[in-house]
Amino acid sequence: MNENLPPAYESVITETNQWIEKIVIRHQFCPFAAKSYFAKDIGYKIIIKPEMGRFADLFLAELHQLNQSNQPETTLLVFPDSVQDFYDYLDLLADAQDLIVDHHYEGIYQLASFHPLYQFAGTTPDDVTNKTNRSPYPIIQILREDSITNALENFSNPEEIPVRNMKKAKEIFGKEKE
Repeated sequence: MNENLPPAYESVITETNQWIEKIVIRHQFCPFAAKSYFAKDIGYKIIIKPEMGRFADLFLAELHQLNQSNQPETTLLVFPDSVQDFYDYLDLLADAQDLIVDHHYEGIYQLASFHPLYQFAGTTPDDVTNKTNRSPYPIIQILREDSITNALENFSNPEEIPVRNMKKAKEIFGKEKE
């Protein structure tokens, strides 16, 4: 977790944890999230607006730290007061992906993305399937590829997870529109 986090941002981790538990785990949008969550094996890095100019350095430091230890299993980079515009966020996500490639972390880490205004390509902003990736704050999740590989070994038809999630989102959140 962040050291010397300004008190105004402490609730960000609490709200993020509530979202993980009440949305991601409860609805099983990520069938692997519960293990890390309940084992308290999730790292949190809050990146506040004044730090955004140093994003590349902060991101690479986080990858380096993950490389030095097996813990945490996964890290959430949370942006409580920046990249509120979804397209700005996508640009930042692309920058993070480029950093993974440029610094030879490809095949070691991969990214998952969450945003309050998340919108899958080919959907409209109000499409309920977008809610599978809508979080209280913009988040870039750093996942260890070997952990994903291990988790998928015991999971049948992992390629069906996105389709299953869209169907489940329509069942759960479609009712809200009625």
